[in-house]
Amino acid sequence: MTIIVVSAVWCHACLSMRKTIKAIKDKHPEWTWIDYDLDLDDDQVAPLNIGKVIPVFIVMKDNTEVKRIVGEHSLSALESELLNA
Repeated sequence: MTIIVVSAVWCHACLSMRKTIKAIKDKHPEWTWIDYDLDLDDDQVAPLNIGKVIPVFIVMKDNTEVKRIVGEHSLSALESELLNA
């Protein structure tokens, strides 16, 4: 399982979730962190069809998206959603 996180420095929800994201990342190292603004030009963001709300957490298994979680969530809710994908 790989988790792709798309966030941006201007996103208030992304900033408030930094500790939450780090706590989960420390437990589950299979992460790819994409910066919405910096990686937009590298064509990493466009194929993910992110939309207008971030952060976005995409759970991938065998190169297939199995779950997408959008927006701000508590640590327990986010971890539960990610790990039950």
